Amino acid sequence: MNHEVEDAQIGLHELGNSLGEELQQYFFENYPHEWHDEEAVTHALLSALVFSSNIRTRALRSSPQGGITLKATLTKKHDEAEHGADALIRFHCNEPEWKLSTATLVQAKRQEPGFSLSRAERTRLTTQIDRMLFHTSEAFVAVYSQELGINLFPAIAVRATSSADLFRLSAISWPLFLSGMFRGQLGEIVSDRIPNSDSQWQPMWELDIVAQIVREKPLERRRGTPA
Repeated sequence: MNHEVEDAQIGLHELGNSLGEELQQYFFENYPHEWHDEEAVTHALLSALVFSSNIRTRALRSSPQGGITLKATLTKKHDEAEHGADALIRFHCNEPEWKLSTATLVQAKRQEPGFSLSRAERTRLTTQIDRMLFHTSEAFVAVYSQELGINLFPAIAVRATSSADLFRLSAISWPLFLSGMFRGQLGEIVSDRIPNSDSQWQPMWELDIVAQIVREKPLERRRGTPA
C-alpha cells in the first residue's frame, strides 16, 4: 500500500471512528426518553450524523496542507418503513488516493441484552431481513440498547439463527461500522443491486456521504454534542 492510500485509509478510519463515538454519546444522552420508537431514533441519529459530517475535517498525516472532508445529505423516501429497511446508507469517495462506492441497508430494532424479541416482532424482523437480503447480503440490523448503545449485526447472521435474543450474535459497534464503510470493509460495491431512487422499493431514509480530499490546510473546528 503506497503512502497516499495508507494516509487516506487512516484518515477515513479516524473520521468514521470519531463520528461513531460522538453519535454513541449523543445516543446515551437521549435514549430512550427523547425518542418514542425505532424510527424516531434512526432519524435523530442520521440527522446528527449529517450535521457532524458537514463540519468535520481530518488532517492527513503525510501532508499538513491536506485533509479529508465529508459531505452528507439525508432524504426521506417513505413515511412507512415497510419496504424492507429503515435506512439506505451510501458512501462515495472518488479521489486518486481512494476510489470507492459502497452502500448498505439497515433495519433498526430496540432490545436489551438478556431480553428476547416477541414472537411477532421476530417474525416481522425475519420478513424485513428477507426483503433486504433479496437485494444485497451487505445488510445489517441495528440494535438500540440503553445499556450497550448502538450495535449492528449482519442481517445474514440474524436470518441464520432462530434466536430472539440478537445479542447472542457477534456485534459490530457503530464507530467500527462507519469506519468499515469508509474503508471498503463493509458495504455493497455493485450499485445496481440496491434499488435507486426511481424504484418502487425504497427505504424510509437515504443517507449519502461523500468524502473528498482537499489540498489546503483544513480548519480545526470544535463543537459540542448535537442537540
